[in-house]
Amino acid sequence: MDRVYEESFNYIKVIKAVWALKYFIVFLTFVFTGSAYVYYWRIPVIYSSSASFFIPSSEQSLGLSGYSAILGSGSAQSNASTLMQPLVQSRRTQETILNMIQGPHATTIQAKINQLYRGPESASFKEKAEAVLDFSTNLLIEQKKESGVFILSFKSKDPLVSKLMVDYYLVAVESLNIELELGSQRKVIQVLDRPLVPTESMRPKLVVYLLLGGLFSFIISSILCIFIKKIRDDFRSDSG
Repeated sequence: MDRVYEESFNYIKVIKAVWALKYFIVFLTFVFTGSAYVYYWRIPVIYSSSASFFIPSSEQSLGLSGYSAILGSGSAQSNASTLMQPLVQSRRTQETILNMIQGPHATTIQAKINQLYRGPESASFKEKAEAVLDFSTNLLIEQKKESGVFILSFKSKDPLVSKLMVDYYLVAVESLNIELELGSQRKVIQVLDRPLVPTESMRPKLVVYLLLGGLFSFIISSILCIFIKKIRDDFRSDSG
């Protein structure tokens, strides 16, 4: 009974401490929330587009052994996920895509890359494309364990670029059918969903961001004020 009373008394002391410093807590909360608002507009606007595909079970053996040979592996790999990811992320695939976007029919993405590029104008278009697209950071491929479906996504500051890059990756992987001598009618990968131009960025909504920031700021401000008050009270007790 005494323990319950003591815990209840401690809670009351905390509430009283917060209430005593309520104006200061509100001030700090506004300061932190205002800082979060300013920081929000510095967060880059990034868009992401994705597509899904799978490797049919009838093609698993032939496709994977062929892909393994393309990557230079000594033996065929039995796990599709462990082979598909390095294949898509390989320098070979990147070079294939860079060659495609430098072609005469890729004027749209060429214009976007020139628009997004920030750097020396003396750089070649290939150097501009590598700087803007940043393959190692913006490309993501993962496999759903339950279904075995692969999700290929690409991030960019421009929504159309993110969509086009996923298209190019799908074309690059599908073009391996020719190297594997499977022909156009027999494909190792089957695309389920083609990419779409994203309409919303990955940046969180401003209202949600400020609400979470305000709540976090209030909690931190309250803890800070209680801590300061405790130190001040302890100092007064020692002085007395």
